[in-house]
Parts: sequence; structure tokens; C-alpha cells
Amino acid sequence: MYMPSAKYDRAERIKWYRQVDYYHRPVKEICQIFGISRKCYYKWRKRDFGKSGNTYTPIKNQPNLKLTWEIRKFIEEQKLKTNYGPMKMRLFLKKKLDLDISTTIIYRYYRKRKLIRRPQKKLPWYEPLKYHLTVKKPGEGVQMDVKYVYQSGIRH
Repeated sequence: MYMPSAKYDRAERIKWYRQVDYYHRPVKEICQIFGISRKCYYKWRKRDFGKSGNTYTPIKNQPNLKLTWEIRKFIEEQKLKTNYGPMKMRLFLKKKLDLDISTTIIYRYYRKRKLIRRPQKKLPWYEPLKYHLTVKKPGEGVQMDVKYVYQSGIRH
């Protein structure tokens, strides 16, 4: 398959960067000399150097150091088990694995793996208390947590 070559080859782009970095000439002046726009200069600079400063590292070869395979697996398991959002998952990772991963990275991973689920619907019969319960005498406020209901000795 034919891949079109870049309009400006790497050797020519290195000349641009050298003029700016080593000879301290303004980007505007270099763009005028080489007949390119500032936008073009910065676009190529970002492609060639990425966020690594002045050392050439192809962007495709930069590893994603934050989310290793083990961490991804852990996040996915916990998300399916607990349905934590990005903020709570970040705190959970900090507590369990002592890792500080941004909520943005977690959210992007959720989106990429289609792990974002809608919150569970509130049931129509459930209505939380609208006022603070104050118990004045014993037996007035009773709290129960029923796990199973038995009818005729059979659990339902």
C-alpha cells in the first residue's frame, strides 16, 4: 500500500528546530524564512518531540506508564463489581495500590472499554425520609434490614 510522504522531511524540520533552539531565533522569523506558518511549525514540533522536550521520541512509541496491564485488569474488575465513578476509583486505587492516577485517565479508560453504566433506577415505592428522625421513647424508631422473606418455610 502506498503511503504518501510528509511534505517536509525530517531533516528539513530539524533545521527549523535547530534555528530556534540553538541559535535562539524567533519562531516567527524562522517561519518566514522557510515559508511555513507558525501553526505548521508547532504541529510538526509536537509530532516530532511530543511532550518530551528536545529529545526525539516518536509519539507511537511512548509507553503509557500509568495504566499497565495489571492496573487495567484491576480497574475493570472493580468497576464491574462496585460501579465506582472515576473519582471514587481514583481514591480506591490510592488506598489499595498506592497509585495516583488522574480521574481523566480513568474516565477515558472507562469510555474506551465501554464501562460507563447508568446509575440504577430508583424504585417507585422507595421514598427517603424528608426530615431528621428524633426518637423520644424506646420502640418509637425501629430500623430493620430484611434479607430473606420466608413464606410457609420457603425462602423467597
